[in-house]
Amino acid sequence: ETIVLYDRAFPSHATQKTILDEITSLDPSGRVFLQYLEASRRVLEELGPCASDLVWRRALRDIETSVSTWDDHDDDDATPEMVLSAPIRDIIKNWTFAMPNLDIGSRGFNVSPKFLRLVQILKACEPLDLDVGSRGFGLVFVSSKAVALGITDLLKALGEFRCQPLLGDETPVVQVHILSFQDVFDAIEDGTCNLLIAVQSTEDLHIPRASVVVRFSLSRGYLSHAYTYSRASLTDRHIVFMAERENNVHRHILSSLARINESILPWATRISDTSFPPLTLSDLMVVFSLDRGTEAEDSQQPCITDATTGCEIRLQDAAAVIFCLGAHLSELNPGQNKEKPRLVCVSAGPPCTFRVHLPGMPSDLSCISGPPSTSPAIARRQACFAACARLSEAGLLPYRFFPIPENRRLWKPKGLPPATDAKVAGTRMYLGRVPCFWQPLPYSPTNVLYPTIICGDYLQREAPHAPLLLLTRRPLPDIANIKLFFLGIPIVVPLQRAAPLLVNDEQLQLLHTYTIRFFRTVVNKPYTCESGKMAYFVAPLQSNFHSPVLDSSRPFDLPDIGSRLPWDAIHLASESRWVPLKYGAADMTESDVHDAAIQGHMEFIRRYEVVKVRRDLTPQSIHPNNNSMTILEFVRSKYENLPDLKDENQCILEVVKIDPWLQYASPSSRPQGGKSDSLYMIPELYAKCTFPLSVIRTGFLFPSIMENINHILLVKELNVNYFGHSVAEDLLRMAITAPSVGLAYDYERLELLGDSFLKYVSSLYVFVTEPDRSEGNLHASRRELISNNSLLHQAVRIGLPSFIQTKPFSIKTWCPPNFTREANNNNTATHQVKDSAVQSAVKQPVAAPVQSTNASTTKAKGRRKRKKKTQALWTGDSNKWLGDKTVADVVESIIGAAYLTGGKDVALRVTKDLGVCLPRVEQWSDFGRTAMAPSSKVTAKLKPGTLQAIEGVLGHKFKRPYLLAQALTHITHQGFQTSCYERFEFVGDAVLDFLVVRHIFSRNQGLSPGALTLLKGAMVSNRALAALCVCSGLHQHLLFQSAELALNISSYEKEVKRKQSEEYAAAQQEGRAPGQFWFDIDPPKPLSDVVESIMGAMCISDDFLPDGVEAIFTNLVQPFYDKHITLQTLSHHPTKVLLELLQASGCQDFEISKDNDGGSVRCDVVVHDIVLASATETNPISAARLASLWALDALEGDSTFLARTCDCRRW
Repeated sequence: ETIVLYDRAFPSHATQKTILDEITSLDPSGRVFLQYLEASRRVLEELGPCASDLVWRRALRDIETSVSTWDDHDDDDATPEMVLSAPIRDIIKNWTFAMPNLDIGSRGFNVSPKFLRLVQILKACEPLDLDVGSRGFGLVFVSSKAVALGITDLLKALGEFRCQPLLGDETPVVQVHILSFQDVFDAIEDGTCNLLIAVQSTEDLHIPRASVVVRFSLSRGYLSHAYTYSRASLTDRHIVFMAERENNVHRHILSSLARINESILPWATRISDTSFPPLTLSDLMVVFSLDRGTEAEDSQQPCITDATTGCEIRLQDAAAVIFCLGAHLSELNPGQNKEKPRLVCVSAGPPCTFRVHLPGMPSDLSCISGPPSTSPAIARRQACFAACARLSEAGLLPYRFFPIPENRRLWKPKGLPPATDAKVAGTRMYLGRVPCFWQPLPYSPTNVLYPTIICGDYLQREAPHAPLLLLTRRPLPDIANIKLFFLGIPIVVPLQRAAPLLVNDEQLQLLHTYTIRFFRTVVNKPYTCESGKMAYFVAPLQSNFHSPVLDSSRPFDLPDIGSRLPWDAIHLASESRWVPLKYGAADMTESDVHDAAIQGHMEFIRRYEVVKVRRDLTPQSIHPNNNSMTILEFVRSKYENLPDLKDENQCILEVVKIDPWLQYASPSSRPQGGKSDSLYMIPELYAKCTFPLSVIRTGFLFPSIMENINHILLVKELNVNYFGHSVAEDLLRMAITAPSVGLAYDYERLELLGDSFLKYVSSLYVFVTEPDRSEGNLHASRRELISNNSLLHQAVRIGLPSFIQTKPFSIKTWCPPNFTREANNNNTATHQVKDSAVQSAVKQPVAAPVQSTNASTTKAKGRRKRKKKTQALWTGDSNKWLGDKTVADVVESIIGAAYLTGGKDVALRVTKDLGVCLPRVEQWSDFGRTAMAPSSKVTAKLKPGTLQAIEGVLGHKFKRPYLLAQALTHITHQGFQTSCYERFEFVGDAVLDFLVVRHIFSRNQGLSPGALTLLKGAMVSNRALAALCVCSGLHQHLLFQSAELALNISSYEKEVKRKQSEEYAAAQQEGRAPGQFWFDIDPPKPLSDVVESIMGAMCISDDFLPDGVEAIFTNLVQPFYDKHITLQTLSHHPTKVLLELLQASGCQDFEISKDNDGGSVRCDVVVHDIVLASATETNPISAARLASLWALDALEGDSTFLARTCDCRRW
């Protein structure tokens, strides 16, 4: 094995104008022939200008065909693409194509240094005998078809190799003569081809073993590395890896391949068509960062598209997907002797047939055969592709197993939208985003629906809830339990997927009608939708159905609920909005109103729940709420033309209004109005809704459940396509949710952590890449790198704002996908209300109220105008207004979420995915390789014993002790001004800031961001660090030559130690923790600087790895902070701290009330009409201070109080 390095940069004297330059100047937006534009750019980067021009020469035939087709259109109807196509064709036809020039010293050098290096490698390999008939054979793996064709064209032009391209399928991108797989292999066997240029996706084919294998494009995957070995000759073989010089990505790939599991190499050398690679799922998942290139070269291939993320599986990807799925099945029950996944050759042929065995899948999917093929390798691919298709149709192929392109950082430039004239400066409008899952697509004509059970029967509430079925057109991914809130109390709604449901046309029509009636009943609005546009259906389950408990070890065994649908009930609800109530015998009525919603004879009307059947009352009984008349007389007084009752001895129903539906997603949501009084109804005059009351109750949860599902789908889409599954989904969901949404979580805490990490990593970056710049210049470079404006531009460039959630969920405007509102709703009736103010006392009106004034008419017209705006088709969150700082804050919060998910390396990778420019740094260890540590010859000498004393205080040793000398050197130290601690202090400040935030973030779980900011400010202040420096004795080792500074340090030391003694004595006497005794003393700044510079020196000494600085923080800094700095010990007045905390949390409804009670004063801290804490003292100031202290303690102990109580930010 050999690693060959090449230079990336072209020689400065070699400048060649290309066809790509001409076309780009003609079509700057790149609208015409996008496929060839992307291929040309990719080839230019990989192979140079000569090969880039040849891309257009190959494409000329297709372009001429397109131009001739567009020429038939009228000039008036011509699009910009049609207008530009002819000039582009003429540019290509008139271009003078040059031969490849390999002389790197020539001005006509027109290939890339990488391609030149490849030619040198091939010429140096003796086994490549150029004589026809020789059996010498070389194999070059590249990343994309365009590059493979480009290398083939260049080598054929040189005339030194008999080469052929091997593409990933047998459908070429452009119309050139491409041999089939078998023809290529035959050419190798008979010697007419001695060099094969193969795309990476052909690795699993039966390519003959080659004496030379070159990885022109490196791959991260262990499986790809194994295939490289499998294609090399068993004896006298050469394997060459080409890597770019000083490219850290390539270095990390090669380092990871060096640590490959040794068991994979024997598997590679004896690879067979039936074996699965001996790799874990985590190792195999690396394969799914596939480098497909940037051109749309596989658009004509059949593919399997994931509904959640939009990722695709093509024929060449299928085997890797099945390998991942097999590894996952094997890991579900480790250590058990069970059948393993495998591939079985059914027929060796030709034709060849393979079968995929997947134990652990349902019986009908555990063994899937593919179609016959002429080649065993193609047959294996087709069997795996057939298995992927069957599993995807059954909803059993997890979305995380779909390949994702590795080039997700190659975002196209996108400018900022213009600033608006909104009241808030820096606010811009962005396009909203509908989850990929709901985007309107031509639905399959098959009647297969994918059920998800909304387990309402699991809710621990007083009122029973029925389970419901959400029937989607495509399989939903696994979604964890949905967390909702009722009056601030969390409730959990489990969701469980079920096996696909096959329905006939009649049943589908019933589900369509039932779903429309369901939404009209629950939302009380005239919604409707065509069956073909309905994204999902809703269905009930039988009354005796109980949601199943799934076996976590067999997640693919989904319950079959096809026989549990009550089709009679679905038919009844589809045909009728209500049915008459049974009256007469009390037992009959009591049975009829069980789990019933009582209503009048109208569709959009208030509904009631039966408290009990009053056997002791009849229509002739005295009304319980009005002793002056009977129940029947009371009803007649409210309605005109009421018909005579058929049964005047029927029992009476005591009812209450059904709780109004509300925003269950927010912990601060409250119902409108209080508890309703009992009402009394005559059964004969009312009807029963055809939806059971338990179904309606679960239906009230439905909008909030769907809002949660939409957010989860967006998070999955964002995580896969932007971050490659790097971030925990619950944290990512929190990171893109603004406080204005009013949920139980938002990005603010994560933003504090991400901001400190971004400061940390950017400080290290500018330090190591700008070794000669001063501290002030480093601050400027860092600000340019991570300013809010920079983060905003990067976020917009990658399209992040469309995922940010800022709007609070509104029940009133919620609408199911693709539903519309009927323009004319005929809510007919037969009776008229005399007094609309008391219409709900007995029964809703069955006719519209009489409009007697012009004012009421005007108001009704206004309502009609507002409703008219809602006639449009549902389009999701079409537009959103975001502040510039909000977008930047979300970038920081995502970085914080990434750090909590996987530590510094994952956070660094996500930082780069978000567009923050950190070239040459791919992993944390790259900082150490890039840095240039100062020489020991230019630093001051330490005092005797200083090193041992400081290492004893820090609890960690310096790998490079001379760095400690620079960390202690003040600028006044003569002769060492250029090696003072200023640059180290810059690094240490960022390190300490991050460690402090991380500490309080984990120590104070759930504490509001405002409180965290107060604590952070107290901990990283110059006064706190100076006190820490003196208390630990670090100040004694500072190197300086200034009498004034010596006097200031001496005076400060005496004063701070005096204050410390007084505070400790007072704290012991009062039985409390000591506070910030240093708060009122102004320290000399070098005392705080030296603490930060020592932290910076330790970081640099350890090659920027965090072990040393974390040890210093744990041994020295954290104990000092934990002892002196908490919310209760902040040196501000506790009332001031409390008010600052509430204001920082966005709360506006709070007060501290005082009440004189004889000789004492009672103070209450009231937040949203809730007494948070109280204290009684003889002095009002003392009472307020004590109440504030207890309120701070209560907030620290109950971290969700403000989230449950305060909804100020929503407004």
